[in-house]
Amino acid sequence: MESLHEAIDSFLSVVAIAVRAAYCGNHNCAVCLWRRGARASDVGQADFDAPVWVNQAHPRPAQRPPISQLGIVGWLRNNLFSGVGNTLLTVATLLVIYAVVTSLARWAFGQAYWEPVWVNRK
Repeated sequence: MESLHEAIDSFLSVVAIAVRAAYCGNHNCAVCLWRRGARASDVGQADFDAPVWVNQAHPRPAQRPPISQLGIVGWLRNNLFSGVGNTLLTVATLLVIYAVVTSLARWAFGQAYWEPVWVNRK
């Protein structure tokens, strides 16, 4: 009969702990003591009768990220200028693109001989 009382006591303590909220904020509450292996007789009834059953330590509200991480500036900083190597590669690539585009434009509008193209159109 004694083991039956212990089994019922353990079962009731598990049920009471399951009813209580999982996030307590107090690491000596019945939930935390039960998770660490304490028995119902070790916890005490006062822990179950506590008026606070939920976590009262609410997180701070989210803040806006800095301007340097938003929009096109943030994208450029994260993708093209995230390190010394990426910055050097970005600058070198921009210089090569500038040289190719200006040379192509100078040839197309100044030095190219377009007369055969216009004559041989169909």
